[in-house]
Amino acid sequence: MKRVKRAIMTLAALATLTGVAAAQYGPGPGPGPGQGMGPGPGMGPAGMKKGAGQKMSNPDQRLARMGQRLGLTEEQKVKIKPLLDEEAKEMRAIRNDDNLTRAQRQEKMQLVRDTSHDKIKEHLTPDQQKKADEYREMARQRWEKKQQMKQQQMKQQQ
Repeated sequence: MKRVKRAIMTLAALATLTGVAAAQYGPGPGPGPGQGMGPGPGMGPAGMKKGAGQKMSNPDQRLARMGQRLGLTEEQKVKIKPLLDEEAKEMRAIRNDDNLTRAQRQEKMQLVRDTSHDKIKEHLTPDQQKKADEYREMARQRWEKKQQMKQQQMKQQQ
């Protein structure tokens, strides 16, 4: 009986430690398409359904990541937060517009990302702008590589 209790306690401790480790490290880094500040795969805010491969942005998480990567001051964060909120609102509206084709949706979303990126850059120092551009380019390259891999998989399935 003691062995069974000890085994149960060991398994419970292991499960707890695994959960703590997972919570500590979160969904992981790895920006995706666009500006690369999304929280990772899964359901979006309020359980909104997402299309395959999309990452819905949480403005607070994006701001925290930008603050860490670019070294934003509190003043910069206060100015950038409304821009991220507005971008998220516009992206949600585009995603929910059933009248758009996939190509139209992608085009509009790219325009929103570009516009938001330009507005945010107005509040950055030259060094921060350079870093932001570098992160955006890395995200674009990852997205292109992912697209190439998808195309290869589709060819293999045919």
